[in-house]
Amino acid sequence: MLRIKPFWVDQRSHGAPEKKNLLSFLDAVERIIYFFVALALIVPVVMLFVSTVMSMLQVSEVGILQTVLAVLDRVLLVFILVELLDTISSGESAGSLLPSRFCWLG
Repeated sequence: MLRIKPFWVDQRSHGAPEKKNLLSFLDAVERIIYFFVALALIVPVVMLFVSTVMSMLQVSEVGILQTVLAVLDRVLLVFILVELLDTISSGESAGSLLPSRFCWLG
């Protein structure tokens, strides 16, 4: 797997102390951003589950076909959001988030 170092890291000197501090700061900021993105994705997943259960309870009022379509629509959206969460968490555990990870979602 090819990893490209950021432009501010000097390849020859293996990084000066101030560059290492900058990189550790950027890594910390990146982890915080990943946390909030994951949290922002978890909230809609929970809301979609609640909405799906409520749609299933309204089957007698709306009809079977409309209920099934609504449930499938929401469940597929949940799968998409969970795949995004998995991509973010696997990128976080690997140490870097590569754009190629998101290509599998398309």
